Amino acid sequence: MTLIPFKRLAQSNLIIGHRGASGYAPENTLASFNEAVKRQADMIELDIQLTADHHWVVIHDLNLKRTCGVSKKVRITPLSLIKTLDAGSWFSAVFSGERVLTLEELLAWAKNKINLNIEIKGKLPKRIGSIPTLLAKISKNQMTKNVILSSFNWKVLREIRHFHRTIPIGILVNREPHFLYLREALDLKAFSIHLPKHRMKKGLSSKIHDHKLKIFLYTVNRADEIKAYSALGADGFFSDYPGLIRYERPI
Repeated sequence: MTLIPFKRLAQSNLIIGHRGASGYAPENTLASFNEAVKRQADMIELDIQLTADHHWVVIHDLNLKRTCGVSKKVRITPLSLIKTLDAGSWFSAVFSGERVLTLEELLAWAKNKINLNIEIKGKLPKRIGSIPTLLAKISKNQMTKNVILSSFNWKVLREIRHFHRTIPIGILVNREPHFLYLREALDLKAFSIHLPKHRMKKGLSSKIHDHKLKIFLYTVNRADEIKAYSALGADGFFSDYPGLIRYERPI
């Protein structure tokens, strides 16, 4: 599969697999990512955070309890222990033995296969160069033009832009007013703004599109919502069920 450059990819409504295809397989695992590819997602969204020994791993929750069965925070747990944990059985016994991926493993798998939206979670320790390390790993795998880096922590996004002038950035929004997140997006020369679906209102898309920014909505799992939000000007949709909604998007 040849990756489609973002400028072309963004011309149509994107279906972005939320944590892979997390409605079909355990989130943020290789099984979920393979399922997203199988179901023809245009892009995969995933979460990364740092371990106690400063390795980037692919996991959403700050605590390992829900998906790995161990009540420990990721940031105080070494990679060697995290790698022993079962990240699939909580979803179904069929996925017993799925492991937490490192960023390196994820990038090696995704290269020349699919575009990624990498969301950065958790607090970043000071003075360890975590963002330059992240950018170096992406560059090493020749994925710089095929990732969006996003976060609810806009300070992290500012640090990314400080170290890399062109890598695509997505501003994750929760309750912030539109004038605030739009200003931040423009300051960062962002690629996209990622909104909760209920924040998508009539007339909003023109305010954002006038600045050449894309609008991606989370989390959309129904075909009727795809049609409604597309009519309001949304450019892409994060979904747990990329295969289910893919064929309902407007052509």
